[in-house]
Amino acid sequence: MFAYSFDLYSFILLGTTLIAITIGLVLWPRRKFRGVLWVFLVEIAAAEWAFGIMFEASATTVALKQLWSAIAFIGTCAVPPFFFLFAVEYILGQSRISRKALIALAIMPVFTITMAFTNPLHNLLWTSITITPGSNVAVYGHGLIWWFIFIYEYILILIGMYFLLKAAFKSGSFYTPHNLAIIIGAVLPIIGNLIYVFGPNPIPGLDWAPVGFALSGIVLAWGVLRLKIFKLAPIAHTVLVENMIDGMIVLDTNNLIVDINPASAAIFQRKPKQMIGQKVKQFFPPSLELDKILQSENYYQIEIDLGQIQPEHKF
Repeated sequence: MFAYSFDLYSFILLGTTLIAITIGLVLWPRRKFRGVLWVFLVEIAAAEWAFGIMFEASATTVALKQLWSAIAFIGTCAVPPFFFLFAVEYILGQSRISRKALIALAIMPVFTITMAFTNPLHNLLWTSITITPGSNVAVYGHGLIWWFIFIYEYILILIGMYFLLKAAFKSGSFYTPHNLAIIIGAVLPIIGNLIYVFGPNPIPGLDWAPVGFALSGIVLAWGVLRLKIFKLAPIAHTVLVENMIDGMIVLDTNNLIVDINPASAAIFQRKPKQMIGQKVKQFFPPSLELDKILQSENYYQIEIDLGQIQPEHKF
């Protein structure tokens, strides 16, 4: 009897591993941007997770499946705290996570990994492992500690998701695609894992989270290469910009408003979301010839009578 039997699912997991590593390599040169280092670590952890699951799915004995499940748990336990740290740094603008916070977040993964490798001695993580005849898929009985760890990890993920969703709705139309790309990239593996835990699972015992990582890797790659995510910090500007007394408007090369603080929007009796994505000239008097001023390379300092500011279109 062979110790391993590789099938289509094994090659899907191998592809998942390679995709996660590729995304990590794409992110590494951008590691100085806010939050990128943590996403890089998420991808590396996901690659290790998929790699371990690949051999677990291919192993033909209970002992080997348990060993590779423990190895895969290194990545499984690392993904939630890395994702949480990414959300905190990227959204809240925390440029440095304290050492005490990192140590606190490391306690549970270390404990979990230890429990995974010592499970044959206590069976508190996996109460039973049964190989399904014909499919070689192992169905795991989950102990109380496994559920405790599962809940803890999802608390971290949900908190991170909350920050990202809050940012997506708060930052306006310009930043929303960046946040949604990250959210979709995070949700897909979660959906795969929830199918594995709660069903309905088309193949009982099969963990679909690694497949979700393959899809999320494609989404993140698109976000990095097309949307240039991680070069922007949509909420990090809150303290410096949104709380400014002076008005500020940021334009793109087409003179579209890509960011505006509340003080500036209040001048036009609008909310920032109502102005983001609009042509800036529509909010100023036509006689100002704003396009000509914005295209000029000279420095302009202009005084405008606020009573003359009337938008051409009402919202």
